[in-house]
Amino acid sequence: ESFRGDLAYDQHHFKTAEQHWKNYLASHASDFPSAADTCDKLADLYAEQARWVETESFRNKAVALHDSPTRRVNHAIAQLRLHRWDPAFAEIEKANQMDSADAMVKEWLPQFERLQDYISQIKSVEQDIAKDPYNIDLLLRRARLLTLAERPLLALDDCRQAMKLRPDAMRARVQCGEALLDNQLPDEAAKLQISARLTRAPDHHLPEQALQELAEEDRHANANPDDPAPLAARSKTLYDLKQFTLALADAQ
Repeated sequence: ESFRGDLAYDQHHFKTAEQHWKNYLASHASDFPSAADTCDKLADLYAEQARWVETESFRNKAVALHDSPTRRVNHAIAQLRLHRWDPAFAEIEKANQMDSADAMVKEWLPQFERLQDYISQIKSVEQDIAKDPYNIDLLLRRARLLTLAERPLLALDDCRQAMKLRPDAMRARVQCGEALLDNQLPDEAAKLQISARLTRAPDHHLPEQALQELAEEDRHANANPDDPAPLAARSKTLYDLKQFTLALADAQ
C-alpha cells in the first residue's frame, strides 16, 4: 500500500496516494520506522495543500513513532503555521538537545531565535485580535511583526485576510505585496499591481512611516469618499514606495 501511494503521488493522484498511505498505516502501525516515514509523506502532502491541522497531526504522529531531530523540527514548523508558539519553541529546543549538529536544527534554530525577539509583541496583538477578529489594523500589525521576524508566509496569511475584509485598503495591498515578494512570488504580487521595485528600509522591509501614512490615508479616504485630498496624499506615499501604477490610479 505504501508503494502504491508513492506511485499515485508521483502521478499527481494525490487523493489516491493519501488513501493508500492511510491504509498502510492502518495495517502497519507497529512497523515504527516505516510507519513514521509514511506519516512524513502524509504530512508533506497536507502541507502542500495548506491543510495545516492535518500536517501538524501527522508530524506529531511521526515523532511518536520514530523520534528524530529532523522530525521535531518539522513538527515545530507545523505548529508555527497554527500559531502554537510555545509548543513550537519547546519542540525546536528538544530537537537542539537531541542533536545540535543536525542540518535541520542548524537551519531553523536561528530562525526561531529571531522569532523569539518578537513573540511577546505578537502574543499581545493576538489578545486584541481575539476580541476583535475583523479589525484589519490588528491583523496588519501582526503581519508587520511577523515580517520583521522573517516569517513572510505567516505574514501573508494575515495580509490576505485583511484584504478580504477590506479590499480597498491600500496598506493591506502593499503589505500583501511585500509578503508575496518576500516569498519569491513576484507574479502574484504583480496581480496586485505591486512592483518588485518596492522601496525598502535598511532592514530590507517596508519603511514603518510609509505604512503608518498609508493606514491614515486609507482611513481618511474611507471616511471622506468625495474628498480628493486623501487619495492625493496616498498617491504621493505610493510614489515614494515606487508603486507608480497604484500612485497614478489614486492621482486620477
